[in-house]
Amino acid sequence: MNENIFEGVCGQEEAKAKITETLSFFEKIKEYKKENINVPKGMIFYGEPGNGKTLVISKIIESKLFNTYIFNGSSNNIYQEFLSLFEEAKKNEPSIIIIEEIDLILDRDSRLIRLFQEKMDGISKNDEILFIAATNYIRELPRALLRKGRFDIQIEFPSLPKKDIFEILKYYLKQNDVVFNNQFDGYSIDELLFNCSVSDVKFIVDQYLLRIGKGEIKIRELIKIILECTNNCSFFNNECDYRCAIHEASHLVMINHYKDIYIPTLVVCLNDTSFVKAIPQDSYKNTFIHEITNVDISISGLIGEKIVLNIGSNGSSSDLSCAYESAETLINCGYFGIKNILKDYDLYERNESDFTRFINDKLIRKFFKEREKFVTKYLKKNKALIIKIANLIYEKKYLIKDEILTILNEPLRNFEKKKGIIKNDILIKNNQPKIGLSFKRNNIR
Repeated sequence: MNENIFEGVCGQEEAKAKITETLSFFEKIKEYKKENINVPKGMIFYGEPGNGKTLVISKIIESKLFNTYIFNGSSNNIYQEFLSLFEEAKKNEPSIIIIEEIDLILDRDSRLIRLFQEKMDGISKNDEILFIAATNYIRELPRALLRKGRFDIQIEFPSLPKKDIFEILKYYLKQNDVVFNNQFDGYSIDELLFNCSVSDVKFIVDQYLLRIGKGEIKIRELIKIILECTNNCSFFNNECDYRCAIHEASHLVMINHYKDIYIPTLVVCLNDTSFVKAIPQDSYKNTFIHEITNVDISISGLIGEKIVLNIGSNGSSSDLSCAYESAETLINCGYFGIKNILKDYDLYERNESDFTRFINDKLIRKFFKEREKFVTKYLKKNKALIIKIANLIYEKKYLIKDEILTILNEPLRNFEKKKGIIKNDILIKNNQPKIGLSFKRNNIR
């Protein structure tokens, strides 16, 4: 059997391996029948919409390994339609009958349940026909169809991890002659594709081709399209909250202090979402300095708001939980002892007494005060840089890596503060702004 049948289908490796194995058995069905060995009679693909079921089915059809017949229930009498299709498949066996969205077809005519059972393992059980069906809702199917001897092989198509989704994005871009180099991986685009499906990625690429076209990739425009598609927003009517801009700018200034440990790759500041992405350097992973850096960066957004706007923050719980987690890790892994490398430590598996937790909480509070003092002093010294970056974020709504590094390294003498940008009326209009998902520990540990 051709091992490249699924060439171009990224991800879903387990599903593809199981399908390939089943098809290889079916390819030798005549040999197995002579040995009185039964091969699987049916495969059913299930999982959330947009995770590759239809794409895999289309690759099976394109392979032309077997005579393939598609039953989609398009006629008024779908019962008779299936009977006719089955007889045609029987004449040209070995053959495959494909049933997409089998749950919807069964809803139209319940007699098909009995008919499928009969044709798969009834008096016609020696037919050389393989059934392949797909559904988003396998639990809604009759259990009688899912027992052994019918749809023997049940293959899940789960939501793909972001690294696989990113590879699919790159594949579709390359297929459409969009040119990019290895630096494309360093813009945290994979982080933006969290919870995206294969169909979502295809839609993003289609939107990019419609708006930008082929040729050398335009990173900023691609990220804008991804943000619009994944956040269901429009940049034409989505304002940037200036308080959020100050918050995220403070994160960036603090990251710049630790530029040997983190590289900032993206900042987004919209009404409904706000965050900074940064990639840690391998040489500092799982060290004390790395965890201390996490604490300083996490609390910098809240401190920056107080320094620049002279107000406290009522948001960004993710920042505080991130800082607290790093502080706990430091305390419990010997920050005040002799260890300087963290070794497979799982905080949540540790069984501590109430007294030990009390002591640790006191140490953490003391540690937070020390870090808050340091971060406050550093951000006050760099207040002008915070405002400079915040103004640019406020204007553009999001910055990519190249823009961030440029403004961080640009001399402050080239900076002129926009008049009236920090006014109380702006803050009043944006009462209780949604700070959202600020600095996250992405790619950490």
